[in-house]
Amino acid sequence: MEDPVNEIAGVIKTLCTTPPHTQHAALAKYFTKNASFVHPVCRVDSFANSRWFIGEIYLWYKIMSPKIEIHSHSVAYDKENLVLYVYSKQLFRLGLFPAFKSSLTSVLWLTQDVDDDFNALAEGYYIKAQEDIYHPTEVIRFILPYGVGTFLVTLLQIFATIVCVIGATIGFPIISLEDSISKSTELNKGI
Repeated sequence: MEDPVNEIAGVIKTLCTTPPHTQHAALAKYFTKNASFVHPVCRVDSFANSRWFIGEIYLWYKIMSPKIEIHSHSVAYDKENLVLYVYSKQLFRLGLFPAFKSSLTSVLWLTQDVDDDFNALAEGYYIKAQEDIYHPTEVIRFILPYGVGTFLVTLLQIFATIVCVIGATIGFPIISLEDSISKSTELNKGI
């Protein structure tokens, strides 16, 4: 890529929605041979030719849902660290199950152009790592459809919130004491 911010939405759409030969060409064009990939349900660590395994994941994704729709709505670029953050929404259809609408954030670590031995070249960027981040309720819908999984995750989240409130109530005297000590120390130091 020459302009990651403006090109990444098209790259993502190509990887998710095009025929296998186009997917393969996009992987070869935009990913390093030793790229890594992390997703809530699968991963590929970086090693020689790991890009091939990433291609198989994208291919399986396409086989499971031949008519994926994906739209990238927001892109942020940390130019100093060569990291792209892409917020996307997708519509995923899995066989007889109802279509799933889900949101995800993809974090993409870039590197300068590299040759076959992964030596940096002059211009352009390749993806050296991709991590797709989904909210737990988005992931569970693939495992337990029809709202069952979402309901269970929501119950777990509410339970965890109750535990936090109880813990904060019980721990308040301790943290208040620490806060008082901290304030008196700051006053004594003239802060």
